[in-house]
Amino acid sequence: MYQIMFVDDEVSVANSLETILPWDTLGIEIVHKAYSGSEALELLNRHPIDIIVTDIRMPEMSGIELSETIHKRWKHKDIIFLTGHSDFDYAKHAIQIQAADYILKPVANDDLLQAIRDVIHRKEQNQLRDTAFQKAVHTLNEHLPLMQAFLLNELLQGRKYDRDILVKKLEMMKLSADWLNDSAALLLVRTENDFAKYDPYDLSLLEFSIANIADEIFSPYFQLWHGKDVHEYMVILARPNRDKIEEVLGNRADDEAIDKMLEKLALEWQKNINVYTKSSISVIISPFGSFPEELSSLYDRCMTGFRKRIGNGQELLFALTEASFEREESQVIKGITEPPLLHHLLESGKWEEAENKLNDLFNQLGGEKSGSAESMLNVYLSCASAFSYVQHKNAISYDEILQREMSRLLKQFSSAEQLRLWAMNLLGQIRISIEQDESHTRFSLIQQVQRFIANNLKHDVSLQAIADHVGLHPAYLSRIYKAVQGESLSAYLYRYRMEEAARLLTETELKIYEITEKLGYQYAPYFIKVFKQYFGVTPQEYRDKS
Repeated sequence: MYQIMFVDDEVSVANSLETILPWDTLGIEIVHKAYSGSEALELLNRHPIDIIVTDIRMPEMSGIELSETIHKRWKHKDIIFLTGHSDFDYAKHAIQIQAADYILKPVANDDLLQAIRDVIHRKEQNQLRDTAFQKAVHTLNEHLPLMQAFLLNELLQGRKYDRDILVKKLEMMKLSADWLNDSAALLLVRTENDFAKYDPYDLSLLEFSIANIADEIFSPYFQLWHGKDVHEYMVILARPNRDKIEEVLGNRADDEAIDKMLEKLALEWQKNINVYTKSSISVIISPFGSFPEELSSLYDRCMTGFRKRIGNGQELLFALTEASFEREESQVIKGITEPPLLHHLLESGKWEEAENKLNDLFNQLGGEKSGSAESMLNVYLSCASAFSYVQHKNAISYDEILQREMSRLLKQFSSAEQLRLWAMNLLGQIRISIEQDESHTRFSLIQQVQRFIANNLKHDVSLQAIADHVGLHPAYLSRIYKAVQGESLSAYLYRYRMEEAARLLTETELKIYEITEKLGYQYAPYFIKVFKQYFGVTPQEYRDKS
C-alpha cells in the first residue's frame, strides 16, 4: 500500500483531489494534503510518503524548489507536477530533476489517475528487478549472527552478566561496548501467516533478508542488533546514532524526535518487507531503556503489547509509550522466568544453585506489599511444575517421595478424562479472557475516535489530529479502524459529514454557508459539490424535498 501527498496553495484543489479519486483501487492507503512547500516537508519528515503531486507555482517555495529539496533528503520519492503554465522551460526543468510526470491545469481526473498508475507501475517494476534481498546468502561469518542472537536472547530472558564479562562477550562478537553506555529500544517482530508456506531453510533466508532490509533502512541513524526469541519472534535492538540524527533533525534531535524517527523508519521497513518478500510482519516498538538493565522489562512489555494491541491482526505496527501502556495490576515475580530456571537447575543436579534460586523467589515474595496471595500461587505452581518435571524425567515414583504432596492436586480428579476436561476448560477460559481484553481495547479506541470526530467536526479532524488525540501513529490507527469497522477512517468521516449535513438540512433552518462551517468545510461551493456527489442532489434540492 502506498501513501500520496497533494501540495497546492489553492485549498479547494487539494481537497477536491483527495475526495474525488478512487484511491483504494490504486493501492493508495493514506492521502495527505499540504498547502505550502514547508508544510509538505514537515509531512515528509513524519510519514513514509511515496508519491508527491505538487503545483509548480506557489508562494514562498515553488514546486521546483520543493522537488530539489526532496531529492536531496529522500530517495525513491516520485513527483508529479501540476501547473497552469505550459511554459517549455518549466517542462524542461521538470525533466532535468527527474519528475515522474508533468500535467497541465485544469487537471483531468483520468490524466492524473493514469500518471499515478504509471508511477506505481514503475515502482513495482523497479522493485521486481531489485532481487538482492531475496537472493541473500550466508556469509563466511554466518555463525557470528547466531552467537549475537543467542546472547541477546539470554539478556531478554533476564540473564545477568558481570559488566566486565559482558564487555568481553560484546567485543568477541564484534558488538560495540558502547551499548553499555546508552539506551536502546526493542522492536519485537511477528512474521505473518504467509511465512507458514516456507520450509525451515527458505524461512531462514527470508528472515536474513528481513534483517538486511532493516540494516539498510535504519542505517546510519540506528545501530541494530538482531536476534530471535523463544517464541520464534524476531527481535531487533535499536541504539540511536545521535550525531547522524542531529545532522537531519538539527536541534530537534530530542528523545521525542528520536522516537518518531524510529517509528517512521519502522513503517518504511514494514512496507519494504511486503514489497521485496511478498510477505508481511507486525511490529511492536518499546520505549527506550537502559541496556542491559531494562532490556528484560522492555521485552515483557512488548509481549504484553502484542497480546493487547496487535492480537490476531495482520501487518500492524504499534509503538508503546509510558502513557499508552498500562502495567499489569499484579506484581510479577521475576525469579520465576529469569534464567537459570528452577527445573534446569534440578535437572542438572545443581542443588546449591537451586536452593539459592528458591531463596531468591521467596525473598521477592516476602518483600511484596500487595498481591501476595496471587504471587504465592504463581510461585507454588512454578515450584510444583519443576519438581514434577524432574521427578518424571528421572523416573522417581510418587510412592517414594511425592505421593502425599501430589495427591493434593489430583484428589478432585478420579480419571484422566476429568483431568483433560479441566485443562481444556481452563485453557478456554484463559483464551476468552485474553480475546475479550483485546476486543475491549479496540472497541474503546473506536469510540474515542468517533467521539473526537463528533465533537470537533468544525475544527481539525484530519487523520493526524485524530491520531494525536488517541496517542497512536496515523498508519496504525488507520489500519485498526478499517480492520474493526470494515471501512476506512476517511470513508467514515466523509459519510458522517454527509449524514450530519442531511440532518442539519432537515432539522434546522441554518443557511448553507452556516452548515458548511459546522461541517468543517472552508468553502460552500466545495461542500455543495461533495454533497451532490454523495446524495445525487444539491443541499438546497435535498432540503426542498424533505
